[in-house]
Amino acid sequence: MNILGIESSTKKLSIAISKKNRLLCQLADYKVTGFMRRIIPLIDTGLAKAGLKIKDIDIFSVNIGPGDFTGTRIGISVAKGFSTARGRPIFGIEGLDIFSVAIFKNSIKKIKIFLDKGYSVILLPVLDVRQDELLFSWYKVCDTESKKTIAKLPVGKVDYFIERAAGDNLVKSSKAVDFIKDSFLGQRHQLNNTLKNKGFIVFLGGTAFNSYKSLLPYIKKAGIDCKLNKKSLYPEAYYLNICTFYKVFTKIKKNSINDSGSDLSGKIKGDEPVLPLYIRDFIPFVKSRDS
Repeated sequence: MNILGIESSTKKLSIAISKKNRLLCQLADYKVTGFMRRIIPLIDTGLAKAGLKIKDIDIFSVNIGPGDFTGTRIGISVAKGFSTARGRPIFGIEGLDIFSVAIFKNSIKKIKIFLDKGYSVILLPVLDVRQDELLFSWYKVCDTESKKTIAKLPVGKVDYFIERAAGDNLVKSSKAVDFIKDSFLGQRHQLNNTLKNKGFIVFLGGTAFNSYKSLLPYIKKAGIDCKLNKKSLYPEAYYLNICTFYKVFTKIKKNSINDSGSDLSGKIKGDEPVLPLYIRDFIPFVKSRDS
């Protein structure tokens, strides 16, 4: 099963080609403009490096946002075009899910130390969505699978699962610290049922660069142990593919599909529709997944 993922939700464009959960090739282009001109050549180069042709791709995948308006729409359009032309399924993955995987992968050594001590490990991706607002969700690292699992990540001989622990939160930047503190310690108790008695630690990442200077000190002052993973400040297509593979694998397992061979067309139904995820009500496209 070969997966082509397109990540264009920020100014850092990347594509990744994976065979199941194993990365074959990832390429990035950090120029600021010209996504439409650059994305197809980048895919062509990636396919050549992976030793594949576009006909060998079984699954197409794309970050649906929220993110850069133009870049996200272009990535979705290109992925849809390939999906339609090749008759292969397409999957749309939300940006916060992708970031949760990135934070885990980039912090695995530290995370494993806390897990081995019996701590709850919470992943906190935070996106700057402009208008002085931040969007974030809570994810928990688990040793068992659930209906809320968004990715399976083998570490040595142990499988870890990333579970979406609480809903998307859209708050003013000035209110973010109080909201986060209340989610753990106050009246909201969003995470109260997910935390173990031995304590918890939060790993932070995402595109909210300007907010970290204010967020980190105040979160720690509130008594919440929080670590910033500086390698998880931009989304990458490989982490998109990891989320996609889990979605596909879940469908295969649920429907008892034989995934041997390369052609999954007609066997697996992709996401429909795949549209940009906008977070404000006045843009009539797609509501949050909790709506």
